[in-house]
Amino acid sequence: MKINQHVFNLANDVINYPLDDYSENDCFDVQEPATFAYKELVERYLSSAKRIKNDVLNKEICSIDTNVQHIWQAKILRIKVLGVIDHINELVSDVDSGIYRTESIFPEHHFENQKSQLLELIHSAEFTIWVAVAWMTDQDLANALVKKARKGVNVRVVINKDNINNKIGLYLNNKVELLAAPAEQKLMHHKFCIIDMKIVAHGSYNWTDKAAHINDETLEISYSVSAAEKFSREFVKLVKTLIV
Repeated sequence: MKINQHVFNLANDVINYPLDDYSENDCFDVQEPATFAYKELVERYLSSAKRIKNDVLNKEICSIDTNVQHIWQAKILRIKVLGVIDHINELVSDVDSGIYRTESIFPEHHFENQKSQLLELIHSAEFTIWVAVAWMTDQDLANALVKKARKGVNVRVVINKDNINNKIGLYLNNKVELLAAPAEQKLMHHKFCIIDMKIVAHGSYNWTDKAAHINDETLEISYSVSAAEKFSREFVKLVKTLIV
């Protein structure tokens, strides 16, 4: 059975909803609209997830009570919904389940919170993470790559060899497969990441603190094996120029 990309988009919205910006100590007039908006989002997600034909999953979904009125109740609801999200991801990862993710015809476009999107993609990786990015200074993204490499994921990173990347380069060296593009060659200006040969994230976003906190940036995420193949060919081509 194919799972439409819309289900995963809604899951991302659930995960990224800013519940932690609110407290049970806030007055009810503050809690009520935030709780109601989250409740509506969760109900839309669960309604979409119910279409997946899996008895265990549907039993789990039907057991969830979305009738919440306070932030503390919404936070308990979040724990249960995250369990459903994890369950669906496990089904998609299991080749014997007969459930798989369809390719998204329309990519996601992110004009804010790009870093959180990248961290989520890195966290989701099971087999490979290939990164070609001109500049990297964001320690959180570097830490996430190292953590995955230590779990056995094949992590390969290409960055420019310059002063901007010195600190992260020293940190990543011998922790991931790191290649540095020399400055005397034409500028390596790529900004893309390939996850498990089926997801591509690319755009204007360098993996830097400035990109995360100061600049206006774009990030496009494509859930497409064909797109991942094209970017993977470009990555391999780039690597070959650096190891010859």
